[in-house]
Order: sequence, then C-alpha cells, then structure tokens
Amino acid sequence: LRYELFPEGGEIASLSLFYKHFDQPIEKIIVPTLTSAIPSYTFANATNGADNYGIEIEVRKKLGFISNYLNYFTLNANVTLVNSQVNLEGLQNASSEQTRRLQGQSPYTVNIGMYYDNYDLGLNANLLMNIYGDKISEVGKSGFSDVLENGRDVLDFSISKTFLNKFEAKFTARDILNQDIKYTQDFTLNNQTITKTVRTISTGTYYGFTLGYKF
Repeated sequence: LRYELFPEGGEIASLSLFYKHFDQPIEKIIVPTLTSAIPSYTFANATNGADNYGIEIEVRKKLGFISNYLNYFTLNANVTLVNSQVNLEGLQNASSEQTRRLQGQSPYTVNIGMYYDNYDLGLNANLLMNIYGDKISEVGKSGFSDVLENGRDVLDFSISKTFLNKFEAKFTARDILNQDIKYTQDFTLNNQTITKTVRTISTGTYYGFTLGYKF
C-alpha cells in the first residue's frame, strides 16, 4: 500500500506499508561438527515459513527554496523499518524463543543522498550514506547461537565533469568510512552470556578515476 505526493518536478514524498509471506524460505545455517571446533555452514528451508512487514518513507526535495545558492542541490532520504518473523515452533534451535528474525533481514535501512547537478557547467556530484542494522548472518542450531552481521555505515562520493562537448572525467570514492564488517555470536560461560567476534572483514576504501568519450 503506497501513497505518493509530487510537490514539484523531480520531487516526491511517499509512504509505503508492505507485507510479505515466505513459504519455506532458504536460510544459511550453522552445522556443528564433532571433529572440528569451527562449525561449517549449509543452507536449509525454514519449514514453518516466515513473514516480513514494515513501513518505508521516502522524501526527495530540491533545496533551492532555502537559498538561490542551493538551486542545484537535491536531498533524497529513504527509511525502511522491517519486522521479520520465522516460526520456530517444533524446531530444534539454540534458544527457547518461538520466533526470530529472518536470516539476512536487517530491521532497518537508511539511505541519505545529497546530489548536485549543474547542466550548464556539465558538473555532477553526489554524496551517499547507507546505514543498516544488525542482521542474522547464519542461523544457530543444535546449541549454537545465531551469528550476527553487525550494522555498519557506508559513505560513497562521486563527481563528474564534461568538457570539450564529448569528454567526461569522473572520480569515485566508495566506502570512505572503511568500517570493518564484523560478525558476532553469543556464548554462555558460567551462566553468563558473552558476545564474541567470530570474524572480521576489512573491505578498504576504493578510489577510481575514469575518462570517457561519448559519440
């Protein structure tokens, strides 16, 4: 269910409500082994099904109404809140809970973008931020807790300039914040719950420069 408003050309304000039912969704799960302290992983169906429902809000607004200096700037923001539930009744799992989130589904996602577009100068630039919350990376089973991929912030920037009518130069920087992708898992020791980092991935920041010719 979606409601949209278009205040001006190139602008939008929208509100969406959604519901999805999954019949036996495929999930990545932990497979404990007796011969190794490190578990392996496989894929299996959540036989009792799963449900996703939530709300999405999107706003895209030109900023010229604030000042003439901002005539070429546009702000875009998108927020999605999702409640996902997998039915665990009658299944073997690491906790006594009867429901959990769907594997791979973040409870929230935020995208914010600032765009600059000047056709007369042939200049275009954008700054994009993506934020998401913790999500289940691998489903716990047979005494193993779920492995969570911790939420992180991703910041990208790009700028391009056309010249001599048909040439375009573009500079791109991706994942400027360079936050590690961290996976954590809860363990019980002496009746206390301890959260440990099970693996970390360093992605690094990507820089690129391209020169193109249009014909």
